[in-house]
Amino acid sequence: MRNISKKSLIRVFALAVLAVAIALIFVQQAEKSDLTALLLTCRAVEEDPEKAVAACSKIIAMPAFTDAERADRYRFRGRALGRLGDWSAALQDFERSVQLTPESFAAWYWKSWALRGAGEYEAALEAIETSLKLAPSYQHSLHAQIEILRNLGRADEAEARLVELMAEYPDEVWIPKNLGLIWLTAKQYQRASDVFRIALDIDFWDSELLNGFTSACIGLGDDCA
Repeated sequence: MRNISKKSLIRVFALAVLAVAIALIFVQQAEKSDLTALLLTCRAVEEDPEKAVAACSKIIAMPAFTDAERADRYRFRGRALGRLGDWSAALQDFERSVQLTPESFAAWYWKSWALRGAGEYEAALEAIETSLKLAPSYQHSLHAQIEILRNLGRADEAEARLVELMAEYPDEVWIPKNLGLIWLTAKQYQRASDVFRIALDIDFWDSELLNGFTSACIGLGDDCA
């Protein structure tokens, strides 16, 4: 009887341990599922920025993440805050992202984005130039650099930079497009027409390009061929 009782106790103990292990697995899976859902919501910046802010905040409060992972969450929350028009709070998040990952071009890019939203164009230019030092060929940073220069009224610098970029990246439509818009604004219709043609060879269905080319041709009159 004693032997049977001991065996029974061992079985009961083993079953209890197994039950606890299974329960822990379910808890861990549920936690992973919850975290995955939070991450997806945190990244849904365009779809629902308010929910994205709430989800990112919950994740940021969790301790078990690397600096790179936490910086990523700050960037997503900052983007959501920017979409909501809270540029001050967005900038604080991007500052945290830069502090955590100072060698990340993305951290500096998004900091520049927030500074532009806040109207701080000189600081935005410094941030985007830092981003470009870390990733010289990142097209979004190059595009942002041109926009910031134009916002600062430095159209000549933007024009010169675009001419350089056309030689470096001949297949990027945004470069001749922006150059054409600068020349169109300056009423340099022939140059605008020529560069719009180059852009249309890359993307004929861009309506802004077609409108720009048409405006340049109207400016040229009978000289438009």
